[in-house]
Amino acid sequence: MQKLITIIFGCVLILKAQPSFCHKFRLTDSNSSVEKLEFNWDSIPNQPWLAYNFWSNSFLGWEVKNGEVIAHPYIPQRRTAHITSHSIKKSEGNLSIAFKIKLFDKIKRDTNAIFGILIGAGDTSLSQKTNNFVFNTLSPGPCHLFGIKSNGDLILKDYHTDTLIFKCEIDSIVKEKVLNEIYSTGSEIRVTYDYNSKAIKLDLNAKSVPIKNEFKIGHYPIIPQGNIALFYDAKTSYTPLASFDDLIISGDVFELNFPQTATIGPVLSSFYTNTSDSLFLTAQLMPFKPDSVEEVGLLISGENFEDTYYGFFDSSSYQIRYRIALPKNFKKLDYRIIYNGKQSEIIVSKSGTIFPKPKNKKPKLMALNCNGFTFFHSGGIDYENLLYPYRQIQKGYEFENPDVVAFLGDQIYESRPESPIFKVPFCRLDYLYKWSIWCYAFRDITLNQPTIIMTDDHDVFQGNLWGNGGVEAQTKPINEIPDYYGTSNYDTWQQDHGGYFMGLDFVNMVLKSQTSHLPFPYDPYLKNGMVNYYTEYNYGYINLAILEDKKFKTPPAENEFRVYNGFTIDDNVTPKDYHKDNFKLLGQDQLSFLEKWANKPRSKKESKMILTQSAYASLTTVQIDYTPLKDRPAKRDSTLQKVSPDMDTNGWPKIGRDRALDVIGNNEILFISGDQHMGAVIDVYDSVKNPITFYSVPAIANTWPRMWWPSDSSNNPNYPLGKYTDAFGNKMNVKAVANPNPNAPYPNKINYKSPGFGIIEFNKKGTKAKLHAYPLYFDSQEKTVEFEGWPIKVKLK
Repeated sequence: MQKLITIIFGCVLILKAQPSFCHKFRLTDSNSSVEKLEFNWDSIPNQPWLAYNFWSNSFLGWEVKNGEVIAHPYIPQRRTAHITSHSIKKSEGNLSIAFKIKLFDKIKRDTNAIFGILIGAGDTSLSQKTNNFVFNTLSPGPCHLFGIKSNGDLILKDYHTDTLIFKCEIDSIVKEKVLNEIYSTGSEIRVTYDYNSKAIKLDLNAKSVPIKNEFKIGHYPIIPQGNIALFYDAKTSYTPLASFDDLIISGDVFELNFPQTATIGPVLSSFYTNTSDSLFLTAQLMPFKPDSVEEVGLLISGENFEDTYYGFFDSSSYQIRYRIALPKNFKKLDYRIIYNGKQSEIIVSKSGTIFPKPKNKKPKLMALNCNGFTFFHSGGIDYENLLYPYRQIQKGYEFENPDVVAFLGDQIYESRPESPIFKVPFCRLDYLYKWSIWCYAFRDITLNQPTIIMTDDHDVFQGNLWGNGGVEAQTKPINEIPDYYGTSNYDTWQQDHGGYFMGLDFVNMVLKSQTSHLPFPYDPYLKNGMVNYYTEYNYGYINLAILEDKKFKTPPAENEFRVYNGFTIDDNVTPKDYHKDNFKLLGQDQLSFLEKWANKPRSKKESKMILTQSAYASLTTVQIDYTPLKDRPAKRDSTLQKVSPDMDTNGWPKIGRDRALDVIGNNEILFISGDQHMGAVIDVYDSVKNPITFYSVPAIANTWPRMWWPSDSSNNPNYPLGKYTDAFGNKMNVKAVANPNPNAPYPNKINYKSPGFGIIEFNKKGTKAKLHAYPLYFDSQEKTVEFEGWPIKVKLK
């Protein structure tokens, strides 16, 4: 921030009636250049979302209650709620921000607590969407924090450097009266940037004795450009701390953001699948409950056709779902999701398109997985690269113009941007905040073509998942938990023993929130009530089998040797030791579904493909001395590498994986998978040695890099490509692999792990596919860059 040479601070306590705020959203004075935003929450019901166009970090830190905004932290960290429609765009001019604040008694002992507003949050070099994520880490650019402390002091801070600009102390004679008012009925506080008098004034409009102080320390400073956001910082948690109300912002330095791609509205995003005659569409709302489903209508229009539909509201995930018969023989349809209710004073809508079949002559599928949130880390938020992966995915999407987009799992990572909340019912809003980040990041991609979403382990708040048929995870061991798990790894012990350690209601919420827009599942529910989503999806001549393997997979603890996090920790374990006849991968019902689908005669131009969570081989290596108890990823150094016996891959259990491959037989069907972070194309083999191609797609932004550098390179002139056997005895032919690249371009800390995306392109006859693998930096050179070894052509018939 530019050095403040002279500033006049007015610290005023005066007798003044509280104004009446009748405008809730935006008012422009047509007779001047003054813009005015006014918010109150009198008509907003009790809910987690602050309504209008606010984006909150997180959903567990803010709520509307009894017509006010409540600061209610679950964990004690800095929290923000950003106005997404407007930003400060000018550095010189007039600005006034006033709001009513009431502090609650439990904050009195928290002497460092502060409640107020950020002025200019973010940085002018960053996108508006990036600036909306300024919360626990200081602002990346010039920013002011204006607020009131628990002892009644008004302060103005530089929130970029975390230094105090000015503190306006209340005279001790009237301090008790003022504090009583702040803690009982609340008072209005105001910050004014007055260009004419070259001053910043801090006011506390209490009903006590008026006091005025002025401090001359320089001339009028530059107003920080960026977001305006409600803010609090407190060490007290699990209880309401303060209320905000009657927020008025006026001046000539802030403007409507345009384009409005980052603005939040009641409808956050949407995703759908469709056939030539049916539509399955889900609208993801911000966390509020509509008074009726009629508040959110789906208007579909086309040539000689227009109609409005109303869906089903699911309060567990704040979604409205639509199941609609489409008009016959349509060529293109437009749709609009229209919201008209009290959450916004204006009617808002989202628009997209629907095609009956792929629009490209050579149909394309874009495959994505493992959204690692690499920009959030223990040291804070890397704002500069906050949305780098998403910007590049968006560019790749626009470059390739795919007909179908498939997200293969791990849309969220439970520990990012902050530690997971496992406690019921708070886990629900914790998940929905993280899920909403994903929706916010990819909503422009999911609008205009069928989008397949599959869940994986991190989506259900587990590091690894062996679902064991969808059972609940053990909570008490038959014997003591082995010492090698340590005192802090109870969840790892649970995972190794199989099942879900989040409750059934939570798991179903996750599964439905991500997959409810898929065609009807082959078998809707397990016996315990857990929903399934494995199904068949036909879109034009693309025929997809969508699997969910890890839900049914046998847990590693059923082996005869010791395991930790899906790895053996015993020596001299051979491939044969990993096998029992009763071990499962897909489960019997899903296996039956796959067999029927695989052996169904294909039409003339049809391309058949299987989407699954993980590849059917353990295509990773680790150091010879690697043990999972060290809890570190493999890295290439001078140490020799061994093939990794990772039971999180679908190379294990081999008996279950072989059953799945055997039902495919000699049908030439392409597998697409995610989960393993490293892009690779391999041929795997069923029990009679039929080759089946797997394309393991690069991760979007992986946090745990994997590699393939087997030490045994004998008889492999194309090392590390060629024929190998994994740790479980699975034969494989490695055709391409995207290992970590230390020389990757900026930002190297992201790109060296070789994140990216996949494109599968089919020929007109459906007899061949071309597999592309793009790094995130695919557009960093004059010619489009692919990972070394791609594209690869595959026969499908």
